[in-house]
Order: sequence, then structure tokens, then C-alpha cells
Amino acid sequence: MSLPRLVDGERRLLFAGLVTTGAVQAGIAAISSGIISTAVTTQSLLVLPAIGLLACAVLAGSTGLMERWVGEKLAQSYVLALRQKLFAAAIPAIGRVEEARLVLPFVGDLSAVRNWAARGPAALLTAGVASSSGAILMAVQYPALAAGLLPLLAATLVLLVLYRQLAGRIAQQRQARAQLTRFVLRRLRVPAEQAVPAQQRVSRADRRRLDVRAERAATMAIRRATMVGLMDGVALAGGGLTVLALLALGSSDQRALIAALGLAGFAAARLLDVARALHALAGGGVALEQITTRLDNADARALAGKADLPPPSPAIED
Repeated sequence: MSLPRLVDGERRLLFAGLVTTGAVQAGIAAISSGIISTAVTTQSLLVLPAIGLLACAVLAGSTGLMERWVGEKLAQSYVLALRQKLFAAAIPAIGRVEEARLVLPFVGDLSAVRNWAARGPAALLTAGVASSSGAILMAVQYPALAAGLLPLLAATLVLLVLYRQLAGRIAQQRQARAQLTRFVLRRLRVPAEQAVPAQQRVSRADRRRLDVRAERAATMAIRRATMVGLMDGVALAGGGLTVLALLALGSSDQRALIAALGLAGFAAARLLDVARALHALAGGGVALEQITTRLDNADARALAGKADLPPPSPAIED
């Protein structure tokens, strides 16, 4: 049983909409940076520049809202299709597979997949298009200052290296958390035919097992958060160093420098969104691998069940 494709059916239009919002945001940043630089260098804010900045602010807010709405609609559409497949695979396994293993995908995996669909490939595409478009526009319009983008490029490469390590930490955290959840569900589950004692105490062994699993889950969560924080820090540092590089390069044309700083700031801000999208992408990738394994196991059980069935009776001819 294969996974549904993210870009399929109506989701193709949603994905195209996300790409469009990223490009539009870069264009808005270029226009507003030009208006601001002109207003600062001429030391005047006329009616037309003021109207232009107001229009850019409204458009930027609208595209931000549209990006979030389209991303969530894309995510919910994909999760719905995936939930149906998981449900179809879980029903035949009732009584043959532990209850906790049947429930966990609907609680943890689908949550990670939803975050992946909304803020993983979709957000990565939008933020990547916006950031790269802003950087390209700056380099094309102000080639003398293009070298100032090198820190931003270096930060992007470091993010890709850290992303490879993040997936491993997420897998370790999810494994530790799943072990903790299964342990709790086993201990809390009481057969219907058994009465629960009025004063039931937790044994020392159970406390010790719970503490060990909880401590490991906490350690893995901290390691994951550290890596995510490092990625955010790299993106922020890249933006700060880019501003410093542009100021160091300087320019006889103050208007060009101000506009370049505006575009570089926009590209740096979207690079932070790229870092967070990579986090969602890594988490969703791990969840999708686990869901794929469960669906494959369901197919294997179905085939085994068919093999155990007696051969059909021969047809009786009249």
C-alpha cells in the first residue's frame, strides 16, 4: 500500500499557489526597498511613495495570510488521504497487533505529517523562492554589492549539513517517545473482566521503568531542540553578517546601499523560514518512513491471511 502523493489532484494548484506567493513576496520586497531608499536619500516622503509603501504593506500582509491558508489547506488534504489509508490498514489488524501500535500513528505520525505538509516542502518552496529571488534581485540590481551575499550563501550551505543530522535526532526522539507511550498504555490498560482495586499502588519496578523511558525521551527532545536552535542561529547569524558585509563594502550611491540592505534583510528573514521548514521536513520524513513501514506490514499480513485461507470450493454445475 503506497503513500498518497503530496502534489496530486487539487493539491497541484495549491502547490503552484505557494510558489506564486513566494515570488510575489520577493517582488514586493524589491519595490518597497526601492521606495524606502528613494525616500531616505531625498529626505522626503511624498504622497505617491507613501501610497506605494502602504500598498506594499497591504500586499505583503495578504500574501503572508494566503501562504498560511494555502499551506494549511494543502496539509489537511494530504493528511485526510493518509488517514484513510492508515485506517484501512488498521482495521484488519485489530486483535493481531498491539493496540498501542495501532493508535500511535493516528496520534503522533499524522501530527508530524500535517506539520510536514504545511511547513515542510510547501514552506520550504515558498521561503526558498522568496529568499533566492530577493538575493538574485539584489545581485542583479546592485552588482557592486553582490559579494555581500556570501555570508547568506554560506549559512544556507551550513543549514543543509545540519539538516542531515537533524533527521537522525528526530528518529531517536520519536523512538524514545513511542517506547514511553506504549509502556504507559500497557500499564493503564485493564481488561474489562477485571475489577480495578480501590487503592492500587505503583510498583517500584514500574516507577523505575517509567523514569528510565521518560528520562531518555527528555534527553532526545533536548538534543533535537539544540539542533533546531543551532539551525535558527545559523540563519540569524547569516543575516547579521550579510548586513555587516554590505556596510563594509559600502557604496558611493547611498540609495543603492539602502535598497540592497532592504533586499538582503528580506532574504535573510526568509532564510530563517527555510531553516524552520527544514525542521518540519525532517520530522515529516521520519514519520512518513514509519507510516510506510506500517502500511507495508499491513500488506504483508493481508497476503499471509489470504495464504492461510482454504482453497475455494469447486463450482457445482447444474
